[in-house]
Amino acid sequence: GTQRARLRTGGHGGRREGARLGDRCGLPLDRRVHESGILNMRDETLLDVRSLDIAAGARVLHRNLTFALHAGEILAIVGPSGGGKSTLMRHLIGLERPTAGQVRILDHDVHGDDMLVQHAFRPRMGVMFQTGALWSSLSIGENLMLPMRVHTRWPASEQRARARFKLALVGLSDVFDRLPAELSGGMHKRAA
Repeated sequence: GTQRARLRTGGHGGRREGARLGDRCGLPLDRRVHESGILNMRDETLLDVRSLDIAAGARVLHRNLTFALHAGEILAIVGPSGGGKSTLMRHLIGLERPTAGQVRILDHDVHGDDMLVQHAFRPRMGVMFQTGALWSSLSIGENLMLPMRVHTRWPASEQRARARFKLALVGLSDVFDRLPAELSGGMHKRAA
């Protein structure tokens, strides 16, 4: 049968924190996110997976997997070790091709759109791998600024300000110039 996975968040957890952060920036967080175009609609479909089949050699990991993730929802992928969770993630972000089915992110076919279309929408998505995936030779601040250097034309001062703001959001205001090896495991995950 079709596997379905969907978990909606209840209430508005974090609204109080969002209001506090928004006050510092002059606009409520919800309004800033909406006006930035990041989320155009509360019910926007961010991820749409239809009839996905994934195999590792002759072993079928997922058959006819179908689910959708909408703005404001949280999706948890859980299962036993070796059950195909990381493999599913690699397929969802387009690093690997499924045996069958379709994955759409922000209404773009991850495996079907041409490379120019994929290159245009990929900066809008983020993935954190199990190990945190920070460049060991770059400071934490430089790691956070790297995607901004690649995908924006912001001046270095704006990149630094945004990286420092993001670190402050996760309680890491004092690690901007430190290397990943200097952080604890939990700090490393929060920085990533």
